[in-house]
Amino acid sequence: MNSGICTRVIRKVKTSPYGHQYVNAIVSKDGLEKIFLIGFEGDFDLESAVLLEGKEVELIFNNSGELIIKSFATLPKKNKGIHYQ
Repeated sequence: MNSGICTRVIRKVKTSPYGHQYVNAIVSKDGLEKIFLIGFEGDFDLESAVLLEGKEVELIFNNSGELIIKSFATLPKKNKGIHYQ
């Protein structure tokens, strides 16, 4: 599953072994839930990450095999009208 609705953003900022900050979030689709990462080395920070709750997201796999989103550009077109500031 690499897309679905972001149902929750866990508001605890973590730091990877590589020094990248991120938060965990939950994506849901067809009754299944998975944890994904919202990386702060791209467009997101904690405030904009929280705005993803209830929105459709499309995720990619990083080099470690984890689902992640880093950029507004990867959001589905129907969410692009949302103003993230």
